[in-house]
Amino acid sequence: MALLAPAAVSAGDWSSSGSFDLKETTEIRESLASAPASSQGGWNFATRESEWVALDAFERSRPGKQPPAPATFRLPSGSNVEQLFALIAFAEAPGGRYDAIHHGAKVKPGKKPSQMTLAEIYAWIDRTPGQPHAIGNFQIIPSTLLNLQKRLGLPDGARFSRDTQNRMAALLISDAGYQKFAAGRMSRSKFMDNLARIWAGLPLVSGKSAYHGYAGNRATITRAFYSEQMERIFGTGKARTATASQAPRTRALFAGWTGLGQ
Repeated sequence: MALLAPAAVSAGDWSSSGSFDLKETTEIRESLASAPASSQGGWNFATRESEWVALDAFERSRPGKQPPAPATFRLPSGSNVEQLFALIAFAEAPGGRYDAIHHGAKVKPGKKPSQMTLAEIYAWIDRTPGQPHAIGNFQIIPSTLLNLQKRLGLPDGARFSRDTQNRMAALLISDAGYQKFAAGRMSRSKFMDNLARIWAGLPLVSGKSAYHGYAGNRATITRAFYSEQMERIFGTGKARTATASQAPRTRALFAGWTGLGQ
């Protein structure tokens, strides 16, 4: 889903990123089991998603790119999830961070991604066939972007802002089993492998990307570095959630989340 090697991530980049408790992600995921098909703003989600899923192999292509230097990584302060976001971005996003575009995209959109609406991003994708379109801090590919929009109940006019991107990433790490891991019901190694199956830059326990050799993909960090940073983030205890003083920012970040069919 997210497929690029990045520049360094510094603590300063995360000073206003908000905090996360991920409770809403569980509600969203559980609501989808019996949810009917949906479309928004004139987009036929089923048709569009089917078309873009068919292009996933191409969108996941990653021509060789120099991996980031481990010594340049700076773990930010904040919650476990904020720190995990920084690690994922280090393995995935180029220097543009929240305004990152896949380095293989020759035709860039006319605006910075964080200033574009989802509809504008989709229009750019449709206008530029034959090039990769992974976008943003977490390098989300088209089919995944559409799926996350649907699951979060976002309108086409929603801006692909920092908060929107973080909300999408929060749902993806929930898919990887964050709640089970935080509750001690999933091993760190298993959680790491699950994340690696979402973000190709992260290595499996084998040390290779889950998509190694597939359309040029490879892990951009080593398993040893990945394990070391996960140990720094989570230690051996339970994941840190938002404190009382951070709760207002958490509520603001997750405001407006609805499950399909509600």
